[in-house]
Amino acid sequence: MITRPRDATSTPRKSTAHAGPKRESAPSARADVGAVYYLTAVGEKLQMKSKATLDEHFVRILSVIEGDTHIDVIRGWLRHYSDAQLSDWLKKLEIAGALKLRPPDYVPAPSFPDAGRKGRDYEAALTDTDLLRIGAGTVLGEALLKANGAYVSEERLKNRAPLAKASSEISVLLVEDDPEQAELARRRLGLAGYQVRMADSQRGFLADLRDHGVPDAICLDVELPDGDGFELLGYIRSHPRLALVPVIMLTAQSEPEQIRKGLVLGADGYVPKPYAKSVLTDTLQRLLKHS
Repeated sequence: MITRPRDATSTPRKSTAHAGPKRESAPSARADVGAVYYLTAVGEKLQMKSKATLDEHFVRILSVIEGDTHIDVIRGWLRHYSDAQLSDWLKKLEIAGALKLRPPDYVPAPSFPDAGRKGRDYEAALTDTDLLRIGAGTVLGEALLKANGAYVSEERLKNRAPLAKASSEISVLLVEDDPEQAELARRRLGLAGYQVRMADSQRGFLADLRDHGVPDAICLDVELPDGDGFELLGYIRSHPRLALVPVIMLTAQSEPEQIRKGLVLGADGYVPKPYAKSVLTDTLQRLLKHS
């Protein structure tokens, strides 16, 4: 069954939004690698139902499926759940007839189209648990930014496998339109051994992807000349080839609303500008879990 118990007060459920099982030691062994899901007529009806009639994790999964949706897009949006949890819930939705899988040789969205998802209401499908989780993360993020000059989303980090590469093999795409800030960040990332790629706009970001492929991490300025970084973050989380790439938001503003917006859209970390010498590289190393 994928619906809530009728009497939620008499049959409490364990919450999985804050703490899930331990991260799998071998994510590459997942049976659903490369899976592409789409909603059936049953799934579309469930998607339209009141949140009160479905378990919250099913509500969230159904909310991120739009057209043909790659498993990594689902994982990228819902990184606070483990791969094992998501696989189990997706299987239950399949059995219930709400989802179907495309054939194994189906390849969606191989390119990087210009259009992002402008105007999409990413908050519409947030559950009560999501709102509490994001609210707590916003308060914590504000405190850590003031205390440490950086914030990492632990709930996303816990389900990320370490990147098995040396620093010299790791490519970081820096999206920053301020020439001085861009050069400073490029120099610091370069001194730490990373391969640094540069873009100064959304258009430049897409051009870099087309020319050089998917990077291992993205450092993304919030304010860009042809849009804002949050819009681009939504694009990243919605693209099957980008959805799991760690993203650090770089911003001169660290107000709670900015932090909250990043958490809603799947930001992995925050570094406010200007930042101390090693803050950006330390945050990146922590996110990638490499030595």
